Amino acid sequence: MSFLDKVVLTKTFSLGKSVDIVQEILQAGNDDKYILKKIDDLQYTCLANSSIGTLIIKGGAGLVDGIKTQVSLNPLDSKLTEVTMKTRIRIELYMVIIIWLVVVYTELFGSQYIPFWINLVVFPVTLLWFWFVYRFQELRLQNKIETLLNEVK
Repeated sequence: MSFLDKVVLTKTFSLGKSVDIVQEILQAGNDDKYILKKIDDLQYTCLANSSIGTLIIKGGAGLVDGIKTQVSLNPLDSKLTEVTMKTRIRIELYMVIIIWLVVVYTELFGSQYIPFWINLVVFPVTLLWFWFVYRFQELRLQNKIETLLNEVK
């Protein structure tokens, strides 16, 4: 298991429904529970209607997509479909790491003094905070999709 496997959120489960039924259920939840964008024949992107930290409410325009997960459908047979939901690493996490590295570089090789506690406390806490807030919302979106797919008979 690589580092990225621990950072992204992946959930796989099987449904006793045909892939066509699963697609209909996903599309029925569109707008009410999430925003659905079709990528390919059996692949979708689901965006949360609202997102803390990305300032997205009911699919409003923003600089980033907000909280999202990729949904892939794999028909195992005529009445069984495997659903895989996977998130990606958020750009905000990359930005915090890059800023952190710039601050460390400036502190080590520049003339600007930056208190050590900023590197030791502020940046790791900021990184963990963003990761925790986004992970919670991504998990909530995936649970919402899974619940919807399992509830409809």
